[in-house]
Amino acid sequence: MCFLSNWYQTERKVKVLEGELGKLKSNFEEKISDFQNQIASVNERMEGKFAGVEDMLKKLLEAKSNPATSEAKETIGGHERGGNPNTFRGWENPKVEILEGEDRIPPLEPLSREEMSIGYERRGAEFESRGDEFDRRGHAQEL
Repeated sequence: MCFLSNWYQTERKVKVLEGELGKLKSNFEEKISDFQNQIASVNERMEGKFAGVEDMLKKLLEAKSNPATSEAKETIGGHERGGNPNTFRGWENPKVEILEGEDRIPPLEPLSREEMSIGYERRGAEFESRGDEFDRRGHAQEL
């Protein structure tokens, strides 16, 4: 009889353990499913971000390979497509003269405190007269 009671107790313990293992398996499967859903969600977000980066890189490469096209958009005023509406007109054929060497630089004089406190209008006229003097000395060249 002792043998049978031990056998019944062992059988009950096995059934309890089987039930606990079933619960553990169910919990594990649920957690794995949640984890897979999280990975899928992160994957979708990353694909969206990479698609955005890919589009930006394509636009940059197109602009780099077609600089005339992008410059034309800027000068024509392509603000409807994301361009700057405040672009400067007439930059298609700019003429720039670079003056090199110290002999091309007008003499610079330090400003006194009084001169620094002069209003912009008066100081502007003063600088114009200095510029005229510089031109008379023949250091400035025409464009």
